[in-house]
Amino acid sequence: MGTIGARRGRAEGGGCRRCAGCGTILAADNSAHLCGPCSRDQRDQFRTAPACLPDDFFDTDEFHAACESEDIGKLFKAYRNHPYFIQTTGKPISQTLLARWLGVSQGLVSKLETDRSEGYVPTLRIYAKALHMPQRVLWFKINPGHDWVIVPRARLSNYCESDVIATTSDAEISSLLTASARKSEILAVSNVHSRDLDSLGGIVEQLAIAYLASPAKSMLTQGMEVQQELASRFKLGVIRSREVADFYVALGRVSGILAYAALDLGRPGIARRHISAAWHMAEMAEDNELKAWVRGTQSLIARFDQKWAEATFYIKDGMRYAGAGTSHLRLLGGAAQCAANSGDVEQAIEFLDQAERERDTVGQDSIEGIFGFSRAKQWYYGGSSLMWLPERHALERAEKSSEAAISTWEHETYAQRSLDDEALAHVYLATARIQLHNLDGSMEAVRPILQLPADRRISWISKRVANLGALLESEYYRKSPEAKAARDEFRAYDV
Repeated sequence: MGTIGARRGRAEGGGCRRCAGCGTILAADNSAHLCGPCSRDQRDQFRTAPACLPDDFFDTDEFHAACESEDIGKLFKAYRNHPYFIQTTGKPISQTLLARWLGVSQGLVSKLETDRSEGYVPTLRIYAKALHMPQRVLWFKINPGHDWVIVPRARLSNYCESDVIATTSDAEISSLLTASARKSEILAVSNVHSRDLDSLGGIVEQLAIAYLASPAKSMLTQGMEVQQELASRFKLGVIRSREVADFYVALGRVSGILAYAALDLGRPGIARRHISAAWHMAEMAEDNELKAWVRGTQSLIARFDQKWAEATFYIKDGMRYAGAGTSHLRLLGGAAQCAANSGDVEQAIEFLDQAERERDTVGQDSIEGIFGFSRAKQWYYGGSSLMWLPERHALERAEKSSEAAISTWEHETYAQRSLDDEALAHVYLATARIQLHNLDGSMEAVRPILQLPADRRISWISKRVANLGALLESEYYRKSPEAKAARDEFRAYDV
C-alpha cells in the first residue's frame, strides 16, 4: 500500500496505463488509477481511520494553525487534505469517508468545517481518538491516565470518562432529574420561533454520539444545558411552519437523550415525561423517523417497568412510522423481547430472523449515536430477548448473539461503540450461560462488569446482576459452593 502513487501514468514505450499501486497494466475500461486488487486493498485498509501514520503526520502548519484556533472543523480539513493521503491515494480524504470513520453524517462534517463550532469536549475527544490524534495538536485533554486505543474486553472495567460531573448525592441527582422533566413538560405544550436554527442539528448530533461513551449523569447535565439553550428561543403562540421542522426534531431528540439518561439512572417515571415531550415534537415536525424512534423508546421504558402489554402497543404503533433506516430493526428487536416474555419462543425467534433478513437492505439513519441501531446492537437484542427462555436452542442462540455483540463492539470506533450496552451484553451472556448450567463461563463473562466504577453502573446493569443472583437460587445450583460464592458476590455488588 505504501507504494501507491509511486508509479503513475503510462508504461514506458507504450500507451498502456498502469496501476499506481502494483504497476500492472490497467484494463481499457478501468478509468481509475488502481487495479481491482489494489482498489480492494485500499478499501479494506480505510474501513477505519489508519492507526499507523508517519511520525511527523500531525506536525504540519495546518494542524498547528487549527490547534491555535481551537476549531475542530479546521482540524478535520487539515487531516483530510494531508499530503500523505494525496500521495498514497491520489486525492484527499472525502468528507463522506471521514464521516464514516467518525460515525457521524457527512452533513455534520461539512457544517463543522464551514461554521466554527467549539463543540462538546467529550465529543471532541471521541473524534480525536477515532482519528488517533496526539495530544500535542489538541487544545483539550484526552482522558488523562488512559490509553488511546479502544478499550479491550479485559480492561472494560477500567474505562472512565474524565468529564463525569463531580460526585453528587442521590438528592442532587434527583433534583436534576426533576428539573429536567419540568423543562420537557414545557416543551410538550409549546411552539418555537424559527430563528437561529443552523447550529442546532449539529449540536444535538454531537450529544447523541457522546452518549455512547459517557456516563448518564454527565449526559443529564449536558442535555439540560442544550435544552436550556433551546428553551431560551421559545415563543408561545407562533404558527407552526415547515421551516421550523428541524427545530422541532432537535428539541425532540434532546428530550429523547434526557429520557435515556433518566432511565439509565433508574427513574422511568421521569423518562416517560421526557419521551412524551419527544413525541409531541415529533408530531409537530411530522417526522416519521423520530416518531418510530420515540415509540421504540416508549416501549423500552415500558419493558423496564415490565408493562408488557403497553410495550407491545408502542411497538405495533411504531411500525406505522418505520422508514428506510434502522428503526424497523429496532422495533423488531423490541417485539422479540415482548414475545419472549410471553413465552412464545418461536415468535421471538421469527422477529429476530426477520430483522436479520432485513439488515442488509436498510438505509442509513439521519443521525447516529443513540438514535442509530448498529449491527452490534442488533446482536445485543438477540441475546436479551432469548436469555430467559427455557428452551436450550433459544439459550444457545442468546449466548452466541451476546458473544457476537461483544466481539463487534470491541472493534468499533469510539463514535459507534456503546459502552453501557457492551457491559450489558456481558451480563446477558452470563445469564444465558447460567441457564445452560455453565457457571464458570458465566462468571468469566460477568466479572469485568462487577468491577465497573460506580458511575458506569446504570440501572439496567443493576437489575440484571440482581437477576443473576436469583437464577442461582434454583434447585440445580442450591447446593453448589461455587454458586453460593457467586450469589454472595452479586449481593455485594454496589448499586
